[in-house]
Amino acid sequence: AGLELVANLMARGHCLDVTPSVTTRNTRYGWGHIPRSSGWAQRCLGDKLEWRNFVRINSHGLHDREIPYERTGARRILVLGDSFAEGFQVQFEENAFKRLERALNAPDPPGTHVEVVNAGVSGWGTDNALLYFLAEGWRYHPDVVLLLFDTGNDVYENDRQLITFSNLHPDKPYFQLVGGRLVREHYPLPAHSALKQTILDVYHVLEPRSALVRRLGTVPGVWRYLQSPPVPEPGLPFAHPWQVYLRDYPPTWREAWRITRGLILRLRQVVEAHGARLVVVVMNGREEVSPMRMKAAIGFHPDLAAGVDPDK
Repeated sequence: AGLELVANLMARGHCLDVTPSVTTRNTRYGWGHIPRSSGWAQRCLGDKLEWRNFVRINSHGLHDREIPYERTGARRILVLGDSFAEGFQVQFEENAFKRLERALNAPDPPGTHVEVVNAGVSGWGTDNALLYFLAEGWRYHPDVVLLLFDTGNDVYENDRQLITFSNLHPDKPYFQLVGGRLVREHYPLPAHSALKQTILDVYHVLEPRSALVRRLGTVPGVWRYLQSPPVPEPGLPFAHPWQVYLRDYPPTWREAWRITRGLILRLRQVVEAHGARLVVVVMNGREEVSPMRMKAAIGFHPDLAAGVDPDK
């Protein structure tokens, strides 16, 4: 009780980033939202609150209103992507894709002619999106699958060797190129032990209710236990997402781009096999549109300075 009081006092005097405990391991596509879960999300700029929002997940694990798998007569767009699509910063009614839905249906009520189904999950790469569509997404019988491709980190997240250095992503199935063909590895993910699953269940219950538990969740060792990120292989050269902006890629990055190309082609193949059309929308990384952000990246990682021109 004393530690909880101290944690609450610290939280009041210092703004702390909060991620709602609404995500869990999925053995088929890495991780996804917990159906019918909810919680507060917030981000801080220094000690000042930047945004705060109460997140609600529907019965199918989407940050969206209740949408059945069965078609209602309207045409459907299924959105796949990372936090840009997920949109925890706002209520799902104000997400970009609900606005798109209203625009497509104006002046008629939402969903009259077009339904936009938001299946975005923070941290997903193209491999997560492909595996989700194979496991779950096709059940919505979409006419169009809209893939948000984040140039800032998707290539990094699609390569097993590169993503192990992030220490920010849970373990997941992945793809490798063998003889020029994509091969799925580490599938399905092994289930957690009964003890660890119990600890995670308790954490999901306590996290939204306890400042102490939220603070413990930010401790590196505790975070690694909860998230189970993959471990880098010994001897691999360090990699960082900002290396995507290098003029000349080292071999690992060239392989990551080949894997990414293969994933998009495979996704198009399976989407078209289900009678839909794939549309790829490029979401540019912040460094691409802001010289200030690029110079800041180089300041934090001087090894990029020789390979990146921040003004171009």
